[in-house]
Amino acid sequence: MNPEPMKTPELCPKHGHVWTPEDDELLISLYPDNTAAIVAARLGRTVDTIYRRVAILRQEYRIPPQKNYFTDKQKDFIRDNCHAMTYQQVADHLGKSKESVETVARIMGVSYHKTGNLHPNTIYPDSDVLRVRALRDEGMAFREIARILGMPRTTAIRIYHKRKTKADTIAKRQSQ
Repeated sequence: MNPEPMKTPELCPKHGHVWTPEDDELLISLYPDNTAAIVAARLGRTVDTIYRRVAILRQEYRIPPQKNYFTDKQKDFIRDNCHAMTYQQVADHLGKSKESVETVARIMGVSYHKTGNLHPNTIYPDSDVLRVRALRDEGMAFREIARILGMPRTTAIRIYHKRKTKADTIAKRQSQ
């Protein structure tokens, strides 16, 4: 006993409408300049249906993104200020939403991870980190370094091995 197939590929469900080539062309021409609600009203379909069809057409490279929200100058600003400003500060400066700035930064491969004196919770400044590194490179024990700088020995060890300075991050960024 073989059950009948659930769907017939050529037929659209009774509650839906088949997308004709004319509908696709109208959607392609209307969507870049209008909202999905306006296009849905014009085509007699739901907003969700419009979004789903736009996603399909984008996968087929038949419809471009609705707008390029960020100019090259704005993208350069996002890249140049990633170590000095937060997402919210950049968004306020550009007049955009924080989420859109985060998305564009992620697409561009820009990290807003703060290191060194730029991190808001920095306890030991970059100058202390550089002094710990210099003293350790001279062969001094961590116990002596900690005594000189007035910090716990474990903190001196952690600073030497793990703490990044602003210069470390910028040098890494420029080498990429």
